[in-house]
Amino acid sequence: MRKDCAKVGLCVWICLGSASASAGSVEPLYAFENINRSLLEIDPVTGFVRTLGETGLFASDGVTASHVTGELYTIGFELGGPGNALYTLDRETGAATLVGALGTPVGLDAVTVGDDGKIYAFQNTTLAGGAMGDIYAIDTNTGAASLVGNLGSGAFFPSAAALDPQTGDIWITSHLSGETWAFDPATGQSEYLFDLRASASAFAGITFDADGRLFGVLQSDPNELYEIDRDTLVTTLIRSLGVRQVSSLTTTIPAPSSAIVVLGAGAAGAGRRWRSRVGGGRCRARAS
Repeated sequence: MRKDCAKVGLCVWICLGSASASAGSVEPLYAFENINRSLLEIDPVTGFVRTLGETGLFASDGVTASHVTGELYTIGFELGGPGNALYTLDRETGAATLVGALGTPVGLDAVTVGDDGKIYAFQNTTLAGGAMGDIYAIDTNTGAASLVGNLGSGAFFPSAAALDPQTGDIWITSHLSGETWAFDPATGQSEYLFDLRASASAFAGITFDADGRLFGVLQSDPNELYEIDRDTLVTTLIRSLGVRQVSSLTTTIPAPSSAIVVLGAGAAGAGRRWRSRVGGGRCRARAS
């Protein structure tokens, strides 16, 4: 799944986050806390948690952020609302604003914005129709969801997803088994990567930052924040968050106003993205 952004000798390379990185700033992480149904802001360096406010939703199936606009989104539903729907979240207050109904079965989970700017969500139940591992693309303007494929992973229960900025693939993991897959929205292909765990537990949320560092919130009580080495899968505890039932994890990448755009054929080499996998090669074999 190697990707190259060069087209007809012209490459546009958008280095999202370069301006803020040079200034030494750190983009916060965001998560949804299910007990009070609140939006949390987490410092990825210290693990300090700040509650931004209650969303007003009855439930949420994941939080994600657009790398184009910086907008925060969640899939959830509110009492008296249109059912499973897409909402935006206010980064100052946590308040949810309805975008539109998905028009899909319940049970969508593992939500993330893809490299193409669309939101992708993965079916984690068969109780309400559909199939385990079904993949939906969601329009950020209307909330309408379209079935685009299936992971082909069997009884997987996908529960967390993250866009890999180095490859453009989406990583999907299960908080039950730790089983982790990669999905390429450009080709529709998916493949098993490895089992992702820490302290014998799996992750309820994962996210990459703009530099490609991988973070995860452990399915523990209380929840714990880890940094995960993407090549060795070695996990480093940052801090116990002191909160319970945190689901999903995301970070925002600066909008294009703070991006660097490099034009010209000479940028083709810099704009090319190469898959970096465990051990520098292909995926690990599935454990038997």
